[in-house]
Amino acid sequence: MSTTYGNRPIRVRFSSNDSDGIAEFFDGSETGASAIQLPKFSTTERDAYTASAGEIIYNETTNKIQIYNGSAWGDVDTDTDTTLTLVDEDNMASNSATSVPSQQSVKAYVDAEITTHDAEHSDITLNTFAAPTGAVDINDQELQKAVLKDYAETDVAISSGTTLAIDLSAGNTGSVTLAHSVTDIDFTNVPTNGVSSFTLKVTQDGTGSRTMAINAITVNGGSNVTGKTVDAGGLTLTTTANKEDIVTFLFFDAGTPFVNALLNFG
Repeated sequence: MSTTYGNRPIRVRFSSNDSDGIAEFFDGSETGASAIQLPKFSTTERDAYTASAGEIIYNETTNKIQIYNGSAWGDVDTDTDTTLTLVDEDNMASNSATSVPSQQSVKAYVDAEITTHDAEHSDITLNTFAAPTGAVDINDQELQKAVLKDYAETDVAISSGTTLAIDLSAGNTGSVTLAHSVTDIDFTNVPTNGVSSFTLKVTQDGTGSRTMAINAITVNGGSNVTGKTVDAGGLTLTTTANKEDIVTFLFFDAGTPFVNALLNFG
């Protein structure tokens, strides 16, 4: 059994100057003909009667096509302009949602972000930039599953004096040429959670005979402690002029350092 559907007329409400309430339209073959013409209302005329959901009109006051959803009239977007204008704005300062940035702008912005971003880099991930041209600070956050290749450590220049001041925030390796015998070693910015170290290359100057005491070490401004050595044997540097020793200080949770030395290079 099939159902037969018949044609139904479309009821159209025109403005008050329409006498018959019938929508006339043509196929374009007659002089002066046009496509389907929507009912035309001013905003005042539109609001003067009770509309039904689904009614569509052309609002002569706003020059917009509007549709009634059962509770309110809404504009139908008829903007057909698909032209995109590229903007060269390297600093992206305007925060515009309507301008399309050029490739040049995007690249310049990203390059600038690498070197001038806030210290926290809170919204930057390590895969954000393929080839950074400046330092990347991950703000003491945990780095997991990293494979290190082709890396170097900063050589921190330590000034000679009876007291050596070593700041771990500057790096974890360094060197000093001793022109004094050292009586104190002061470490700062040692991480208080986890294991950290500082490896120091110690070179005797042309005079030699410089010594290094490890019984007056301070960590992050704490009290003097004596560095821990194998069998509590202490540390005796090579004192020959121009000779080099490697001394490593190993910290657990910024505690008293374990001291290990490789002596008499040169």
